[in-house]
Amino acid sequence: MNYNSILIPVLSLIFFACQNRTQESPSVPNSAHIEIESGNEKLNETISQSQNWDKTFNWSRIPMLREQLILDLESDPNETDQTLIRFLDDYEALVREFNNILFDLDNYDSLNTLAHAQDGNIHESAREFKKQAEKNGLRIASSEGMIYFTIHTGYLNSNVYNQLDLVSREFLSLYIEEIDHVCCKDAAIIISDRELVERALNWGNLLEKSYDLEYRRLAESRFNYYIDLVFIGIDNTPSFDWQTGYFNRGIFESMNEIIGKYPNSIAAKQFKEFSEVLVSENFKLTAKVKAYLDSR
Repeated sequence: MNYNSILIPVLSLIFFACQNRTQESPSVPNSAHIEIESGNEKLNETISQSQNWDKTFNWSRIPMLREQLILDLESDPNETDQTLIRFLDDYEALVREFNNILFDLDNYDSLNTLAHAQDGNIHESAREFKKQAEKNGLRIASSEGMIYFTIHTGYLNSNVYNQLDLVSREFLSLYIEEIDHVCCKDAAIIISDRELVERALNWGNLLEKSYDLEYRRLAESRFNYYIDLVFIGIDNTPSFDWQTGYFNRGIFESMNEIIGKYPNSIAAKQFKEFSEVLVSENFKLTAKVKAYLDSR
């Protein structure tokens, strides 16, 4: 089975990392009974319900990590930013580790019925697996018909949000939004023009508030990422039309709205500078516009 291009929303600097794995089709575990019907090569798997996932995945690791986070936040509220970033780094590392285990399971195909079960025929072992994962801080997501673990944002937010200061709450809210509502998929922007521009605004606002905090690294990375998406776009949704070369009118109007409402924000200042160049070139991707983009 080919596990290429599974998208795992972990947020170390760029928040999303591609997990590229290629391996042979997994064999069926010893606890499974396979019956092959002659003539149509149909597989009918009956998976043992005695699968002890605790032996495969140490589910307690993420709950213990969150418990330690809460203790650390209570004991030293002056280092909330460092504590939270350290926790998220460890959380992301566990998600990657658990995914590596998941992809190597002999019965990955059975669990993968969570993503592509025909007629809703999900194996009971897969349902139990999902319950165990969600109970212990992992969410089951899928990409191109293949399941993978990601951070369970509801679990993350529970009992943590109220322990945070205002800037930390803002950071965590933006962090969770990146996981729950991804901006891009399959080399295309899948959120609206307005939301795209607002994300640049929001990360820029956080950047201004976190110059002396651990959040700055991620805030700066995401702000620059969204500015690039606004100005240039991405492979399948470029900001300048492929055929006409004109800039996306919806994005331009959204930028102007931000300039009017929040003229002193970092995002508005960059939007204003870029908008002036666009207007001077009648919104076309001219040599002058290209030179401006290259100089950033």
